[in-house]
Formats: sequence, structure tokens, C-alpha cells
Amino acid sequence: MKRYTEKNVVITGCNRGIGKAMVEAFAKEGANIIACTRKLTPEIEAWYEELRREHGVEIHAVQVEMGDKESINAAIKAIFGLRIPVHVLINNAGIAHFDGLMKMQYETLEETFRVNYYGPLMLIKGLVMPMMKANGACVINMASVAGMDGTAGNCAYGASKAALILATKTLSKELAKPKIRVNAIAPSIVETEMSATIDSAIREEQLANTAISRPASTEEIARVVLFLASEEASYINGQILRVDGGM
Repeated sequence: MKRYTEKNVVITGCNRGIGKAMVEAFAKEGANIIACTRKLTPEIEAWYEELRREHGVEIHAVQVEMGDKESINAAIKAIFGLRIPVHVLINNAGIAHFDGLMKMQYETLEETFRVNYYGPLMLIKGLVMPMMKANGACVINMASVAGMDGTAGNCAYGASKAALILATKTLSKELAKPKIRVNAIAPSIVETEMSATIDSAIREEQLANTAISRPASTEEIARVVLFLASEEASYINGQILRVDGGM
């Protein structure tokens, strides 16, 4: 039997990069997916339909802007309307800004925290009840090594991920009684559109400091998420798992 047969998995940021790789990975393992995206294009909806047919799973598309409170509330309401338990919640959606202090704008800092920290926290809070119905659910937050290692240009993105890391550790204790595990994954450079926005000199320096000397693929990150969300990781709680190629 596939590991996630009859399990319901909420994933944010599903239209590209790591999120898209996770949708495919969980579908192959038999999971029904609530796919949360900013925009529902004909292309992404056609891809969802292809996954439904190929793997015999349900994929419920939910449109949400993670930096907007009303949009998050509407998404939570839509998920409640499905009347199903939520076994896994993966807070993957995020934005990146790497301006140094003197170039940073207040609006940039605010937007980064709204999307990368406030949104995930509100989504976790809103979905606690359907996760409790799963009788052993888990939350996985997509953090970053940028939230652990202080590097130039990370006052916005890195700080938002550091906040998410602390929330992960705190919520792992707050949600232990309702049997909800909370962990985070902290990748380094992953081959995505977001990583392409990193200054080339900074990117090359980070790769030079990585033992494996290459960025991770989205599929490699998705495989780690599959493990951390599974029963095989049932005693892992409150942890930040670095996936950095030996940085």
C-alpha cells in the first residue's frame, strides 16, 4: 500500500518549484491533496486533472494569497467545507527579498513577514480542528538555512524564516496534546525560480561552501518532506532539519 492512501494533505505554493514537486510526490504516494495557490491557471488545473487520473487521488484547488488575512480566512473556510480531516499541512509558499539594510524598504519587510510568517501561522491556527480529527497530524514549515545562518542581505527573508523556525519549536509544544507534530525543513539553495533571484556572487559563494557543490533539486526536498510527514517520523517533533548538501 502507498504511504499516504486515504490521507489528506494541504500544501501551499503549489504552482511551481518545491510546492509543485511535493504535489506530485504525495499524489504518487496516494494522498488526496488540497492544493493552495495564488493563481489557478488553465495549465495548473489541467495538471491537477492529469494527476487525478494517473494516481486515482482527489486534488482540491484552493486559491489563496498568503499575505492577505481575508484570503487566508476564505481558504480556511473552503477547507472546512470539504468536511475532511487534515493529516498533513505543509506551509511552503513564500517570497524572497535579499536587499541589504540601506536598500530595504519598509513595505518590502512588511510583505515578506506577511507571506513568510504571519500567513503560515494563521493557516496553522485555522486548521487545528480538522488536524485534530486526523488523530495524529503534522505540520511541516518550509524554513531556510537563511533563518539560521546570518549572511549579508538577509534582514527580511532570513529574519522571516528565523521567526518561522521559532514558531515551529513553540507550536511543537503547544500542539503536542492534540497530537499534532510540528517540524520544519531548512534547505539551502534549491534549483527554483526563487533561487534565481539571488545575487550571482552570493549564490556562487554559497555553492562553494557546500560539500556536494550543487543546488538541491525540488524532488530531493520533496522526498525529505515525504519522510518527515510519515509514520516513520512519528517521534520527530519540534525539529529543524537542515537539507543543505553539507554547507
